Amino acid sequence: MRYRRGQCGAARDLRDPDGLTMWQHPPLTPDIYFPNIEPGEYSSYTYDAAAAVTYGGVVDPIVAMSISTEPSGAGEASVASLSLYGNVVTAWINGGVAGRVYTHQLVLTTQAGRVIPVLIGQVCDPFLESIPIPPAPVPGFGSPVPWVFAFAFDFSTSADSSYTALI
Repeated sequence: MRYRRGQCGAARDLRDPDGLTMWQHPPLTPDIYFPNIEPGEYSSYTYDAAAAVTYGGVVDPIVAMSISTEPSGAGEASVASLSLYGNVVTAWINGGVAGRVYTHQLVLTTQAGRVIPVLIGQVCDPFLESIPIPPAPVPGFGSPVPWVFAFAFDFSTSADSSYTALI
């Protein structure tokens, strides 16, 4: 059975001739993939959201976003923090079970109120896996890691100190 983008269904396994689980595929089809993550690794991964937030040739600024990971739970890959620079989203991800395929759901909210979900796939290095892959503690998405735009002035600089008269 084939799944369309965003359609849910049961995860399926590919098995080798001996009947051992070789690979678990997520039921959702990601829009993009991050590079592989190593078990226990703590690394940053970026996504350029410029195309996603551009509407009619005008960039609609991102004002809030969140990201959650499936599967989740103890020992699974998790997002430690989320940041934004321009339209480039950076997620710091750590952990993971070797051979497991993860799906990160990034939800962007723009200044115009548009909500844009982006599914991001990521594989935890399959060459280090133990067969069979242990079941995930929580098969669904975990708690989202939020980010909200916070406008701040640095009054110690001459560029921002001219705004003190407006306060």
